[in-house]
Amino acid sequence: MTTSFPLGQAVTLNGMQMYYVLAGQGEPLVLLHGFTGSSKDWALFFDDLAKEYQLVIPDLRGHGRSTNPSKEYTYLWIIPNGEHVPIFSSPIAPFVTAVLPFLRGEWEQK
Repeated sequence: MTTSFPLGQAVTLNGMQMYYVLAGQGEPLVLLHGFTGSSKDWALFFDDLAKEYQLVIPDLRGHGRSTNPSKEYTYLWIIPNGEHVPIFSSPIAPFVTAVLPFLRGEWEQK
């Protein structure tokens, strides 16, 4: 199977660069890779899903092309109020909020 998995871009969030791929048409669908994976884990499914959905596929902190300035690897995420939460319970929320203008067609280049 041949895939046309595109290149993505990065956005600065909470002192890190989060890389993501945004592609496709339709309702938004956020695809998250597993621990030690990357956005490319979805490459085999990309062509089919992009026909039906607008895909948002990030590399989570310290994975793939996203940075990890703290150099710490943990299953916990420290959210802005200092609370520790499991890594997959909420760290994607700031990212999704940051790309919502893309999804709504409201993005303005500065």
